Amino acid sequence: MQNLLEIKDAGFYYEEQKFLFRRLNFALAKGETLAILGLNGQGKSTLMFCMMGVLKLKEGEVKTQAKFAFLPQNFSVAFDYSVLDIVLMGRIREISLFSKPSKEDIKICKEALHSL
Repeated sequence: MQNLLEIKDAGFYYEEQKFLFRRLNFALAKGETLAILGLNGQGKSTLMFCMMGVLKLKEGEVKTQAKFAFLPQNFSVAFDYSVLDIVLMGRIREISLFSKPSKEDIKICKEALHSL
């Protein structure tokens, strides 16, 4: 089975040689759920930014075969969106500009919410 996400010997630091994480290895296959747990300031969000390509790893590599989205813990919106609306925003790449989500988009998001 091909992995959707693969992290190989990943390492990152903001201060020279003070690694937040190093030699990190894991893979995520289709149908699996991944949780990244740890104390504050240990590099969870930084790892996510590296996985999305916002930050470049200092060591190792990220291989992705799928699109994914990241919703930070502290997230505030200016309008009263439902949970489903927020999850649908994660499908923005699949929905045409100025279009409404399709029935299939809504079904996919409801299935994702149900699985979590």
